[in-house]
Amino acid sequence: MKPDVITSLPHKGLLINHLNIRSLLPKLDEIKHTVFSQNIDILCLNETFLDNTITDHEMGINGYTSLRKDRTRHGGGVAMYIKDTINFKCRDDIPSNFSLECLWIEISGKDSESILLCSIYRPPSADHTYYSNIIDMLMKASSENKHLVVIGDMNFNYVLDEELYKNPIHFIEKCFGMHQLVNKPTRKTHSSSTLIDIILTTRPQLHTKTSVLPITMSDHYMISTLLIYPSSMHRNHHKTIRMRDYKNFNVNLYLHDLHELCNINNYLGINNVNVFWDKLKRDLLNIAEQHAPIQIRRVKHRQNHWITPEIIKCMHERDYLHHKATSTKNQQTWKDYQCIRNKVTNLIRQSKLDYFNSIAMQTSGKNRQFWKDIQLLMPPKKNESSPNISSEQFNNHFSTIGEKVCAPFINQVENKVINSPESVYTFQIKHISTIATEELFSKLSDTSSMDVFDMDCKLLKIGYKFLAPLLAHLFNLSVTTACYPDDWKLARVTPIYKNKGSKDDVLNYRPISVTCYISKLMEYHIQQQLAAYLHDHNFITPDQFAFIKHHSTSTCLHKLIDNCLQNIDDKQLTGLCFLDIQKCFDTINHTILLKKLAHYGIKNNELMWFTSYLTNRRQCVRMNNSTSGIKSVNIGVPQGSVLGPILFLVYINDISQNIHLAQCNIFADDVILYTTGKTLREVNDKLQLAVDEASIWYTQNKLMVNAKKSNTMLIHSRNVTPGPLNLKIQDKEIEHSNSVKY
Repeated sequence: MKPDVITSLPHKGLLINHLNIRSLLPKLDEIKHTVFSQNIDILCLNETFLDNTITDHEMGINGYTSLRKDRTRHGGGVAMYIKDTINFKCRDDIPSNFSLECLWIEISGKDSESILLCSIYRPPSADHTYYSNIIDMLMKASSENKHLVVIGDMNFNYVLDEELYKNPIHFIEKCFGMHQLVNKPTRKTHSSSTLIDIILTTRPQLHTKTSVLPITMSDHYMISTLLIYPSSMHRNHHKTIRMRDYKNFNVNLYLHDLHELCNINNYLGINNVNVFWDKLKRDLLNIAEQHAPIQIRRVKHRQNHWITPEIIKCMHERDYLHHKATSTKNQQTWKDYQCIRNKVTNLIRQSKLDYFNSIAMQTSGKNRQFWKDIQLLMPPKKNESSPNISSEQFNNHFSTIGEKVCAPFINQVENKVINSPESVYTFQIKHISTIATEELFSKLSDTSSMDVFDMDCKLLKIGYKFLAPLLAHLFNLSVTTACYPDDWKLARVTPIYKNKGSKDDVLNYRPISVTCYISKLMEYHIQQQLAAYLHDHNFITPDQFAFIKHHSTSTCLHKLIDNCLQNIDDKQLTGLCFLDIQKCFDTINHTILLKKLAHYGIKNNELMWFTSYLTNRRQCVRMNNSTSGIKSVNIGVPQGSVLGPILFLVYINDISQNIHLAQCNIFADDVILYTTGKTLREVNDKLQLAVDEASIWYTQNKLMVNAKKSNTMLIHSRNVTPGPLNLKIQDKEIEHSNSVKY
């Protein structure tokens, strides 16, 4: 495997490197060390020895976007790591018509010539057709009249002899006006010395330095060239985080000041929750700024914690012995090199094992902390928002997506939404005591984290004893006046890339919302009471398995699979329809939701409180160190809230009451309809009627069924071959599948 590297230097350049590793995964730790120690911008790899059993996440490097084109676990394959600060796009269209192991990217600036960079591997067994395809591909790329850089292992020994006109690399140079920059051997063994790793460029004058680096992770050296290019090809931002500085934090002084502030007598005369909250928020933020001021810090990439100074010294010794062995051709020195090479591999393996064992011992019995530590070690999933989409564009999209999906229902009148009789019980929100409020603080994390108002949950939790009386009074005032503070309806949204599709498309991002921590405490108080009320009176359908105590994905699957297996034993066919709802949580209609709450006994002052909770919700988007304006959100359950999930359960709860010829299996918004029969026609007819009933329910509740993402499935014994189901929903055919991920 050969990494090609582009490193960001102080004088605004790209350092392009190439290395042959022969299998990426065993050398990943050393590659990460090299990447971080040399501040590499783009790392391109050949001979990765990967296939589709290895995920992008497993081979990821923090701070880099990975691209790959695999062959098998036993040979070939190319990959690239591009630093997040490089402005680039994939150019899969260039090699699209050629069966070649290569990757192309275009590095571009606003007012400068683009660079087409290709990392390529030509196997030594490749025939003349393979080389002809390379020529055709380069012809296609050169027609764009852009700066071309081709780097990789071509497995042709490049010799600086103009008379060797048959040398394939010389032919490429002359044919495309390119210049090969490497002039030293790149692969040395005790018996041979060849130059087979090359860098070809159409602008040699822009390359200020080219060298061969004696890094011996494999039997190839790393080659590099410094390419001067405009700074506009860099993205203009670094990833930073806002955090509170606890360097000079004194707990006792903080608690003393908090005690002086939280005198209940200073707040007793305030009967308006918004005025009460504004004063409390202002006072808490002033104290927080005095004791733990906000800092903006640039995020540094994590390195491998198990790469110790001892291992680094062994790496240098290994590289020295390799150089000495190839220059002296001494057999004993070569054996010494092989010995230290194996030692480095074993040291990394053992050090990594010891590091993970130490984490397991330190977090024994602390599952949450264990997975938090493990996540720090894993390559991050890509979630950076595209620099080509502004925070305002994201906010416009996220705040209006629900209304756009529900546009077909805009003139639909909300009729009676539940067929069953109304509840004879009435839900009442009980006032909360100071002691109960103190217990709610256990829901907050011990670590520092700021909410939408820059309140830190760590500071709140430290001062819970002094804050509890004030918050209990505020919560009870909110319930009494049926008013939810306006500030608590504001959410800060961060766009998270879904790891599929173009990063320039807002549809490929999901919103992660952060609300006020203190508002969450009150929501916990309400949620506990509402959940107990719904459970005590058996209002939640037994077909629902999400967001309910003692229910989970496991119990959901057990019910479904047990029923299917029982049907097989009874020699019955089981027809299933997996329904997908488009943006379900974002399209919950508030008017219908409030009617359903009233149906289940949430009335009078409590219903007014929930009305206040749902109305006038707002959000802003923060990304790339910028914050959008504030937009109103008048549809959907509040994202990032504590009450959102249970309100959603109330909304979708009665769907199973409207399905008569099939059973329901519900996990949040995922609904499976399934029925049985002796024949395919019987199953198909019964399931079609059930789908029609479900379609009517979804339409009445202003939810949009996505027929394209819905599936049908037929489960039967092996000795039966009945054929596929043929179902439609709203005149659109539902795809039949032999396997479904559930």
